[in-house]
Amino acid sequence: MKNELRRSLTRLYREAFQKAKKPEKGHLSSPVLVNGIPKSGTNLLKNIVMALPNAQYASLRIPKSNMYGLPEGLDLVRMRITDLRAGRVYAGHYTYSPELADWLCKQGIKQVFLFRDPRDLVVSTYHYIMNRKPKHPHYDLYESLGNDSERLLRCIYGIGEGQTSNVFSTTSIPNIRLIFEAFENWLIDENTFALL
Repeated sequence: MKNELRRSLTRLYREAFQKAKKPEKGHLSSPVLVNGIPKSGTNLLKNIVMALPNAQYASLRIPKSNMYGLPEGLDLVRMRITDLRAGRVYAGHYTYSPELADWLCKQGIKQVFLFRDPRDLVVSTYHYIMNRKPKHPHYDLYESLGNDSERLLRCIYGIGEGQTSNVFSTTSIPNIRLIFEAFENWLIDENTFALL
């Protein structure tokens, strides 16, 4: 009787353990990083992922000094992504680096990268800056350009040092080509699910 009870309990324990190891259909089986070029729809994609049953948003705040995932991006990600439980969802704008890609893979973090048509991104960036009025750090810079055509051209060609290098500051905005080049290798990273 004692051995029979022990076998039954052992069997129940094993079944429960196996069930706990396997995520239910539609559940996230690992942490997820929703990544994208700024103004590409990262927030919308994050909200879609958050609709999955076990998804929990783990805020990944990015300091304004690092809006485009500049070189300190890997250290920032390491500091911010600390909860690696299944279902944790992080979102951000991180440029590609082999070190960051390797770190995400080693941590078992699944990444979804959103890539948007550059023309749409330029228009979205322009509207975002101009509709934020004084709150956006580049509002005064764009307002001083005088007309909408010039503002759109500056979104394409960059401002200040951003015309020739990927420099982002209160007086410099990178041109759209440099921004896309900084992110484009996520499209071919084997551990990234890229959405176009």
